[in-house]
Amino acid sequence: MHYAYIRVSSVDQHAERQKEALSASGIKIDKIYIEQARAKNINRPQLQDMLQQVRTGDTIVVHSLDRLCRIQRERYQVKAGLL
Repeated sequence: MHYAYIRVSSVDQHAERQKEALSASGIKIDKIYIEQARAKNINRPQLQDMLQQVRTGDTIVVHSLDRLCRIQRERYQVKAGLL
């Protein structure tokens, strides 16, 4: 499965731009998780739902790493949760 995670942090940002970039990549996305939240922590409902669904061999696609999490320590936490 290919999962996409889209996060916008303000009402001025639009998920549509990230969706368009994902579509242009040519990767077939099976499920998209969209969240409007700040990246201050990784306890965001859509992110946590996606992380619970991901299995070995699945792929997570993001427009850029800062959409997933901004702090490197949190990236390690996400990665550790996937292993």
